[in-house]
Amino acid sequence: MNRVVIWTFLFSVIIALSFIIYFIFPSSNEMKGEILVMKGSNQNQLIKFNADNNKTETSYVEFDFPQYNPKNSNKLIAVLKRNGNQEIVELTMQNGTYQLSKVLYSNSEIKHPKISPNNTFITFIMNEELYYLNLYTEEIFLISSRIVDYLSYDWLNESELLFTIKEESSGLSHIVKFNLKNKSENIFRKNASSPTMSINKEFLAYKGHGSNHVVYVEELNSDQKAKFEIVTDEQIGLFKPSPDGNYLIANVYHYSQSDIEIINLHTKKRKKILDSIFPSSLDWR
Repeated sequence: MNRVVIWTFLFSVIIALSFIIYFIFPSSNEMKGEILVMKGSNQNQLIKFNADNNKTETSYVEFDFPQYNPKNSNKLIAVLKRNGNQEIVELTMQNGTYQLSKVLYSNSEIKHPKISPNNTFITFIMNEELYYLNLYTEEIFLISSRIVDYLSYDWLNESELLFTIKEESSGLSHIVKFNLKNKSENIFRKNASSPTMSINKEFLAYKGHGSNHVVYVEELNSDQKAKFEIVTDEQIGLFKPSPDGNYLIANVYHYSQSDIEIINLHTKKRKKILDSIFPSSLDWR
């Protein structure tokens, strides 16, 4: 009888450990979704990597700085250059190619647009300053002229924005949170920079102050918040957490070469999916 009890207990422990390993340390073949990479500014090369089957698709396009629309990821928000202006546009997939759906805003110099999760506001960089546009009232407002690292800023939720500022006196970088409702600005993460959110706004990734070798990833909307630290010998440029928070897509510099890698946040294993790529934008849906 004692042997039966012992073997039953051991079998239960093995089953429990199997579930823990399965859910906490997912294998690399469980990556899901689609990764979007824009190959450098003005090169017009859009690359999609299917994380389900490891297949890559490349197309040549007329737009730059594409991002998935978080409300409907079948649509892109991007910058289209034409008639001497730069236009923030919405693009939809039709017959295998992205087609212009609507023009959201036009000016002479626009970069890195991002639309709010509820599609009410759109933010963009103009003359190295951060602006937002209310798409319903057409109000334009200067959020900050202090933003640094404007390649990496993001919407925290439907009315709050994260970006990096640098203190003039100390030279320290901080991530600040800007509230569009009351126009207030508060420090969100001290001694940190380059915030970027997963498309579902559940995971935040950012760099430590003054370091291009360390990236932190946090789960925001959970009682048990997971925090990961990724340390690399190489410098990290752009990056983005996966929607499930298990992986990080990152632009990693190997001397003079720039590659795109997927990093498993649990095992720290890295997988190169694209080489010799200097991206102007990254996204994962």
